[in-house]
Amino acid sequence: MDISSRIMNRLVQILTQECQTNVPANDPSRVKRVQKGMFQDDPSEWSPVVAVHRNYHDAQSVRGGWFDERIRREIGVAIGAPAIEQWYRRFTVEVIVWPEGLNQDEAEELNSQVVGRVRRVLTKADMSDLEDDFGERVIVGINPVVMMGSRESGGPDDEYAWRTILFLEYVTEHVPD
Repeated sequence: MDISSRIMNRLVQILTQECQTNVPANDPSRVKRVQKGMFQDDPSEWSPVVAVHRNYHDAQSVRGGWFDERIRREIGVAIGAPAIEQWYRRFTVEVIVWPEGLNQDEAEELNSQVVGRVRRVLTKADMSDLEDDFGERVIVGINPVVMMGSRESGGPDDEYAWRTILFLEYVTEHVPD
């Protein structure tokens, strides 16, 4: 399994534990669903939702996208010496909050609690021990949130909805055998 898949699996595991399992079932800020990839169900049925994505492909919103980027490549000086590569491995965590039956202040407070919890969890989650099957390992795996954006929208009859994207970056290194 590659390093990006390992990071995504760990993110889903940690977010599920800290935003769902460890939050009482009757707490409205308890995340109902944590998943990898695009959320495509009815948000009013599943809210709050957290979706973990590899990279970010909305070319109109973030510098043409948020993709993995090689930041260093050293070719060995001696013949046969390994080429060392370092990468920014990039991810996004999308938080969807679509509360029903709440006034604006209550809805904003709920969104604030959910996003705040997710951000705190991501900031504390340590990926530094991860290594993939191909020799790539995380070398900077803490406090990965580098950017965050939120969009508020609404619906009929005083409905409120938020979509918040947290942009994450982990530094990895690959030294071939």
